Amino acid sequence: MLTQERALELFHYDEATGKLFWRVSRGRTKAGNEADCATSDGYLRVAADGRRYRVHRVIFLMKTGRWPVPDCDHRDLNGVNNLWNNLREATRSQNKANEPVHCGRTDRLKGAYHHKKHGGWSSRIKVMGKMLHLGYFKTKEEAHECYKVAADKYFGEFAYHNSNQ
Repeated sequence: MLTQERALELFHYDEATGKLFWRVSRGRTKAGNEADCATSDGYLRVAADGRRYRVHRVIFLMKTGRWPVPDCDHRDLNGVNNLWNNLREATRSQNKANEPVHCGRTDRLKGAYHHKKHGGWSSRIKVMGKMLHLGYFKTKEEAHECYKVAADKYFGEFAYHNSNQ
């Protein structure tokens, strides 16, 4: 496992750009080159000493001397924006709260689900691995508003409401 000392030996973190650069040359990799590779999930990764790491986690290690437990969250949801003020330690639940709706539809409101049986909409939220039912509503907007209140209650600054997408 990479240590802060080893990370500082291998990498330079540019505070102004949020980018990680190699300090050492190794094989085809030259000192000064950006030390990252894009992944299909929207994050950057880097390989060091035979292991792969997400760049934002390495930056957290370099800045604090420890790995984020358990997660490191991007405030702006942009997995390649590794500016220090955009990164924060988070629980898995907080990290999941700060993510957009995954269905790929921009008309979807987070926390609102069409409920065929009741002919309207339901609202629910997942907190610490448990799904909480928040109620039934006539419109998706009402269900979403209920979700927003619950998200703010349970997740505070980590709450993400996709209202403005």
